[in-house]
Amino acid sequence: MRKAMILYAVLVAVAIGGMCWAHAALTTAQDDVSLTEIAAYGDASAADGLTVLTHAQLARHLLWNTAYTFGQTPQTHTDSLFSVPLLSWQEDNTHRQVFELYTALEASGSGSGDMLDNQAFDSVAEMLHDVASRTRNGVRRSENLNIRDYYDYYPISVDVYGYYFVGNGDNGQSVYQPGNNAEVREAFTNYFQLAVLETDIMTVDIQKDNNGNAVEIRTALKDSVSLSAVSFATESGIYFALNTNGITDFSNTPGGFGIYMLPASTMRDNNGKPITTLEYQRLQTVYPLNMSVYIQSLQLSEDGRCINLITKEDGGLYLTVIEIATMTEKQKLPLFAAMEDASVRMLNMVDGLLFVLLDDDRFMLAEQREDSTYEPMLADIRVDKLETGPYGSWDSPEVAWDGERLAFVSEHTVISYDDHGYARHRWNSCGFVLEVYDESGLTYQGEYESSLDVLAHSGGCALTDTGGLSAHW
Repeated sequence: MRKAMILYAVLVAVAIGGMCWAHAALTTAQDDVSLTEIAAYGDASAADGLTVLTHAQLARHLLWNTAYTFGQTPQTHTDSLFSVPLLSWQEDNTHRQVFELYTALEASGSGSGDMLDNQAFDSVAEMLHDVASRTRNGVRRSENLNIRDYYDYYPISVDVYGYYFVGNGDNGQSVYQPGNNAEVREAFTNYFQLAVLETDIMTVDIQKDNNGNAVEIRTALKDSVSLSAVSFATESGIYFALNTNGITDFSNTPGGFGIYMLPASTMRDNNGKPITTLEYQRLQTVYPLNMSVYIQSLQLSEDGRCINLITKEDGGLYLTVIEIATMTEKQKLPLFAAMEDASVRMLNMVDGLLFVLLDDDRFMLAEQREDSTYEPMLADIRVDKLETGPYGSWDSPEVAWDGERLAFVSEHTVISYDDHGYARHRWNSCGFVLEVYDESGLTYQGEYESSLDVLAHSGGCALTDTGGLSAHW
């Protein structure tokens, strides 16, 4: 008993000591968060006047908001918050894709009941029932069918994920979808009337159990045929454009290939609350496009007056600004004259800036004028990759522009190595990587550690998953 009491006392002392150490560490961090340059290229004075904001959290109960302002004497200010309820951070839904459109031909599924009754296969039910009629109980059967023998036009399905009004912040509004999925699919199929080619073949594979139930169904197109949509939502409806693969004939579509609109109106529920309803029978083509273009992005301008359309065409990347009131072109601006084999890695249109980064490390920046058109500021500049430079997450750097200097702020990733030089462990710190460019190229690159990183190695403390970094001049 005495040994047990001694052991208990030791454990209590250790626990209290650990709590005191943790409290002391957190209190120190709370009162004095610091950011320290640990690696650099160039002169940090290139960043004078820039403020980088970091938002770090621990276990979603502690939050540190730190502002680091560059200058001859850098200034750091931190506000901290402790919350008993778990903290959360809302995503920015401004440019969220709200709408998906696709050919409803390929599908697969399995179950204990008869999958022929599953609504997931309604769009190809005629083909499935035909093959099933020739499939014996307990047997798997596979057939190659000519789609044109069953359908004149590709069946099209759509999904609406959420409806976000411009100016409504992060608040989503529910959408009432009139009619069932079959009626919606019929409305889109009838509007676009995309003719099935005579050579289009689909493989249908059906497995029946001993009771005659189709317990497994798989369909696959011999040649890839697909549709995808880029979209944005307004109070008047959803604007969308299509990228196609294997489909080139839009001659039966009213207005042909282009930008389309799915109108919306407002109804009220039983409690008098307004609900958005989408009017699938009133689809319309609002702006014609050449079939040869690839739609990279379709966004509503920040002032809500224009459509910003970014396309790949003629070997380059272009911005077309379209005035919504008249649906006429206001500007067509080449962003990259030659894309070569490059793809767009990042595209941001925020705070009056258009920033595009390619995966071959070239980028450009344009600034919005008062008439919603854009003026290039930095054109076709290549990111400098320094072998001895810091390691940052370059998928989506935060961007700040003061009219002459462009700052990139990205997450700082720390890597530990073993004795053989192999990466053993990596984690995102509470610091950041800063790069500053002007028209001549890179002028400064710095790696900054946070004093909170003492809590980050184990994965406890980290930047918030949304809005963890931002910067402004």
